[in-house]
Amino acid sequence: MCSHNTQLLFFLFLKYTLLKNVYVGFVNTFINCVYDRVFQVWRSGENMFYRVQALKGEETMKKFVFIFALIAFVNFVNAAETITLLDYSQNWGSYVRNGASQEINTDQPRNGNGSLMQSTTSGSDKAIAYFNTGTSLGTLGDFAAGNTVISFDYYRDGSSTAAAHLAPAFELAVSTDSDTDIEYYIKWEAAYNNGTSSIVTDIWNSTGNIANENWWIWDVVNGQAITSYNYTLADWSVGSILQDLNGDASVLYCDISLGSGWNDSYLGYVDNVSLTVAGGTSYVSNFESVAAVPAPGAILLAGLGTACVGRIRRFTK
Repeated sequence: MCSHNTQLLFFLFLKYTLLKNVYVGFVNTFINCVYDRVFQVWRSGENMFYRVQALKGEETMKKFVFIFALIAFVNFVNAAETITLLDYSQNWGSYVRNGASQEINTDQPRNGNGSLMQSTTSGSDKAIAYFNTGTSLGTLGDFAAGNTVISFDYYRDGSSTAAAHLAPAFELAVSTDSDTDIEYYIKWEAAYNNGTSSIVTDIWNSTGNIANENWWIWDVVNGQAITSYNYTLADWSVGSILQDLNGDASVLYCDISLGSGWNDSYLGYVDNVSLTVAGGTSYVSNFESVAAVPAPGAILLAGLGTACVGRIRRFTK
């Protein structure tokens, strides 16, 4: 049987090795909160915790709580949905035009073994990855609220010959009435927020939260751009810029697109698409070539948790 000092060193190793890439202060706060809550229950007379404490003392109990808090934390940070198909079975679909191509592959994995590849070969090409749950994602007013978060990671391959400032766009498909017809696409592009600075190639870039940045509009009905590139979603939702567009308009789906006027070629990748709508649901999509295998750390934690449960059963007999 391990000595007290050996056990303590073992748990310290778990804590700082398995979480070496996670902000330790946040994890400690999380664990302490769980620990305090468990002891509130224990002190009120819960039988299992009482027996464990009586046999092994508070330190053993704290280690037990730490393991299960850690397992819960790992599940929390891995909450992204794994997307392996673009056939709408996982809410994601694909459209390509002319010489464009789009697929989930293993060329440039971001998290796990894959990412979404998008490429064009000329100015007439277009590639769009649609995110459509079949129901409205919320109103434009919801999207314009200050606590909405929209972000994604992208990778521009160095072989791309299209203009150096081009990167994938994020679009909101908006209906202004009760039907499902799209009247407007509200579009975010890096060029209208970061200027025409060259995108750094051959590394993964993160947009940060683009919900409060500049968005422009494509008028679907009239087939033309509304050439105002410095309005936020909050500005568009007021109803004073376009009379039929206000905060009550419904965002039916969103997409990540590139091409259409991008002369020459572009090759890039997208991953970790995150959408949290104020007052609604959060969606985080991680593109993988195949369903992700549990990380070794998660398997180890699950094993430790199982062993801990077995030990408690022995204590409580």
